Amino acid sequence: MALTPEAQRDARLGLVDQALRHARVAPIHPLEHDPAGASQPLAYRGRARMRFERGVLGYRSAGSATVVPVTRCLVQAAAIAEAAAALSASLAALHAEQALPPLDVHLGTGARGAVVALRCEQPLPAELYAMLEGLVAAEALQGAGVLAGGATRHAHFGDPSEVAARLPPGAGVSPLRVPLGGFSQANPTVNAALVATVVAWADAAQQPTLELYAGSGNLSVALVEAGALLTTVEHDAAAAALAAENLRERGLSATAHHRDVVDAPRARFSRVVLDPPREGALRVLESLVRVQRPERVVYVSCDPRTLARDLAVLVEAGYVLERVRVFDMFPQTPHVESVALLTRAA
Repeated sequence: MALTPEAQRDARLGLVDQALRHARVAPIHPLEHDPAGASQPLAYRGRARMRFERGVLGYRSAGSATVVPVTRCLVQAAAIAEAAAALSASLAALHAEQALPPLDVHLGTGARGAVVALRCEQPLPAELYAMLEGLVAAEALQGAGVLAGGATRHAHFGDPSEVAARLPPGAGVSPLRVPLGGFSQANPTVNAALVATVVAWADAAQQPTLELYAGSGNLSVALVEAGALLTTVEHDAAAAALAAENLRERGLSATAHHRDVVDAPRARFSRVVLDPPREGALRVLESLVRVQRPERVVYVSCDPRTLARDLAVLVEAGYVLERVRVFDMFPQTPHVESVALLTRAA
């Protein structure tokens, strides 16, 4: 937050440019920057991962396990910040009466307010469950889920369903359901710009398209709406189930596989879209270039280093890096999201 928005933009572009140069790859067109993140540099986060420990709700200090108390996080959306404050006060009061074990706290956005998921390796007292039930009854939370003491299913209070907004809002545009505490993009405005870029660059209308690391349908829904003949692969059961539900609710369909991405269908696709986690997609690249051999690859990345490494593999295999666009998904942080387009050389 010590940098101006312009300096932050230049720094993120520099991180991506440096990673590409180090891997000796460069797009044909100049590195691009999407301006969507500039519209809301604060109060943009619709999700937050926090920690409750020794009576304090906050974030871990950099390079440490120490939890720093946070009374107001400036990048949290208003609903998330208000829910965090209510939860902090209630947990602190309960902890003063009986010491609570450390808790992982995930705050997310529901259709009608904030939701929370608590995780703890130890059993939790009945008073904590009663406290959550009270917060839901008072409408401080839309819903809550607790996974504690080795349980395999959440205990639920209210409606803990988390959603990801689809922008722009309007008639017939409903949010996507996402797994409680699972992955989804935290910045709805920038996510909308990213999804639009993926759809435009994939150019997948009536094209057999493979989506790897499909999650709960953030890209899948938009690709099918744009006419892609979509096959998806996702290893997380909860995310895969919600992706199917998000498609079905909109009268859309795709051939979905709940499996590891390395077990993707051994078939030819003219388009491949992939949105891997931070470690990148190295495990699937050999299959991608030898089996699927798509005409276009659209690669979404949250880590410039693994993106550049994987792009170098694809370029070495005969693909041309056409474009790379950088997104300010997380203003006030050094994290950067990118989308790359590659085409198969003739």
